[in-house]
Amino acid sequence: MKTINTYILAGTLLLAGAFLAGCSKATDSLKPEAAQTSNEFTLKVRSINTKALADLGETLGSEWTQGDSVRVYNVTTEQNIEGWLFAEAGGTTTTFSGTVAGNFNQGDVLRLSFLSDNYAQQDGTLEGVASQCDYAVADVEILEIDPEAKTISTEVAEFVKQQAVVKFNITNRKNPVEDLDVKAFNGFGVLPGTETPFGIRVNPEAATNELYVAIPYIQDMKITFEALGADGYYYRLIVPSVTFEDGLYYRRTLNMKRKALVKAPVAKSNLKYTSQPLALVDSAHVYWTVNNQEVILDDDKDYQEQKCVISYFVKKEVTAGTTPTAPTATENGWVSSIPTQIHAGTYYVWTKMTGNYDYEDVGVSTTPVKVVIAKADATLNASANSSTLTYNGNAQNLLASAATLTIGTNNVTSAKDASNTGCTIQYYVSTSGTTPTGGSWGSSYSATNARDSYYVWVKVTGNGDIKDIAQVMKASKQINKKTQTISLSTNTYSFWPQGDTQHPGAYYCDVTVNNCPDDSLISKTVTGAGSSNYSVSYRGNHVWRIQYNAQGGGYSATVTFKLEGSNYNTSTVTFTCT
Repeated sequence: MKTINTYILAGTLLLAGAFLAGCSKATDSLKPEAAQTSNEFTLKVRSINTKALADLGETLGSEWTQGDSVRVYNVTTEQNIEGWLFAEAGGTTTTFSGTVAGNFNQGDVLRLSFLSDNYAQQDGTLEGVASQCDYAVADVEILEIDPEAKTISTEVAEFVKQQAVVKFNITNRKNPVEDLDVKAFNGFGVLPGTETPFGIRVNPEAATNELYVAIPYIQDMKITFEALGADGYYYRLIVPSVTFEDGLYYRRTLNMKRKALVKAPVAKSNLKYTSQPLALVDSAHVYWTVNNQEVILDDDKDYQEQKCVISYFVKKEVTAGTTPTAPTATENGWVSSIPTQIHAGTYYVWTKMTGNYDYEDVGVSTTPVKVVIAKADATLNASANSSTLTYNGNAQNLLASAATLTIGTNNVTSAKDASNTGCTIQYYVSTSGTTPTGGSWGSSYSATNARDSYYVWVKVTGNGDIKDIAQVMKASKQINKKTQTISLSTNTYSFWPQGDTQHPGAYYCDVTVNNCPDDSLISKTVTGAGSSNYSVSYRGNHVWRIQYNAQGGGYSATVTFKLEGSNYNTSTVTFTCT
């Protein structure tokens, strides 16, 4: 910094009539020996060689422009001073004047602050920084106060810049010896330990690889620099820790990488569960834009023959309509291949990219791709037992086998969804092919009794992967009656003893009906001239007693035994009594 001589702040007394009429005590308080005053002053400030920046042997001089405004702040009392000081003329030396009001004490330190109106409009030139991007302060001590003349003597101010000036030389990472001319340049970040954003923007009048940029003080900040090249490509460089101190001059080379982007993958449409892994999306792509046109970079390699690598992360929707939280870049689960899923559901796919020497990494995508795998409409397969079924007293399967579910050519009967739940197949053996009648739903598809037609209905309670299947009649089957041929054998044949008063002259015989499955199915009839004199009764264990109940010589008769019932074909056998 330069040594600045002492100067005098001259104030012109501007008092209202009411104030002039004040008491002598009040007037006495304005005398110099009071060392304090609170009033309005017209303050004049002379500045010599101000707004200078010197470092590394170079000096950046900034000249005042007529009308430049300076704010005044009392550092000692920590009070803002009302009013502004304005430059009366331009140049390296000028005088500021203006009406200000506040409390002033001998020995107070005043801070004069200047901030250019055009600070944000940087063009990247040294002249632009000097004329448009100045932010400087000067601290001066009040040496003497004259309350009557309204003059204050202070030190001469030396304005010191409150930002660094950085000369950026921009080169191309793909060819580091090649300068990179840019048409636009910016940097952005967040102040460490805060949520305060930081940003600079430079728009040079013509494409150039050399930019002078004014940057307020920052320390240990991660800054992302981006630029639009004259070649139409976007470039980027992330610097993890940057510090620029106030009032210093820096030279920095930015070896910028082309700014690659990730083109989001396209969700597969009309996906349905198949029991096999399904690709959720088409490939994402690495790309950049050249003059607003996309250029795919998937196969672009750096000098080490390395490509950029896109990774995918999949999360399944848990609460309907709610997007899961995004994964972090380091979370386990990222894969570099196209993600697949088996089970039905709603999935979200995020991407990120690992760059190479030429291209910066691309962080986790802010908006995931939504993909739906719908439940499948499975086919229910069931067919009637192809064997001829004949009543045998046991339950027999009416279907060739248990019903199955298929999707395309894939058998999914035993497939379970993501909750480890399988589909449930139920059967109803009905006597009607119009609606299930005469039974109940269960796991059996068998019947025992002979019948011309049984109807097997089937329904499916699906799971997370397969839709329900309403009841449907899948097969009809007959169980034939059994042919059972009965025969007779005579066990006894005798007359009642002589003198039997109850059965005088009568006789009886016991016959066995052989091959009879159930005696309750036997019917018997007696025919012939003497039929009225005969009776037939069951004796147990397939034995029937034929008894002649008249006296004297009898009449002949024929007893017919008939096996008949819903499960058997009719079979008859006769016995002749004489």
